[in-house]
Amino acid sequence: MRQVVVTSRSSNKMRKPIVLAALAMVVILTAAVIFLAWRWPFTREAVLKDLEEASMSKVDIGAFHGTYFPRPGCVLERITLLRVAFPAFSLST
Repeated sequence: MRQVVVTSRSSNKMRKPIVLAALAMVVILTAAVIFLAWRWPFTREAVLKDLEEASMSKVDIGAFHGTYFPRPGCVLERITLLRVAFPAFSLST
């Protein structure tokens, strides 16, 4: 007894572009995630450096929490700004 397998050429023709498109989307999403992880501006060190430059103070951060969705950024808790030139005017939040 023989078994006959019938395949449709049109389904094979449609499958290849769909697979290629799905593969391209996966590659693009992977590249975007790697790029964002590499160049993410809201790291503890980057935010600390920016705050120190903007306030011309030594900054101490008690807690740092990164946020990603729906708004990228970070939350800082227990921030202390120590003015090097005028230590009597230091701030703590």
